[in-house]
Amino acid sequence: MSSLAGQDAFMHSLPFGWLMAAIAGLMIGVFAGAFHFWSLRIVTRRFVDGDLFAVALQVLRFGALGLVLFALSLAGAIPLIAATAGIVLARSYLLGRLGGMP
Repeated sequence: MSSLAGQDAFMHSLPFGWLMAAIAGLMIGVFAGAFHFWSLRIVTRRFVDGDLFAVALQVLRFGALGLVLFALSLAGAIPLIAATAGIVLARSYLLGRLGGMP
């Protein structure tokens, strides 16, 4: 038995387990996306000022988001897709609110 079969059994054993997984993934995605796009402003300012430490911060931003998405991929497709939707929601909210890209 693979580990993925165990995850599916857990998700289907609870009433509305798929819905709880989707809501949890969406919330994690919103928080991860909010951090990712909020920190974009800091990194951009450092790049413009000529600070080379901004490169390390940029790598850290992408690494953190990649780690969150990898962990959610281990939980299954439903949380991963919901987290991706949360990241897109956070992006549109923050960049629209801060006057960034559409």
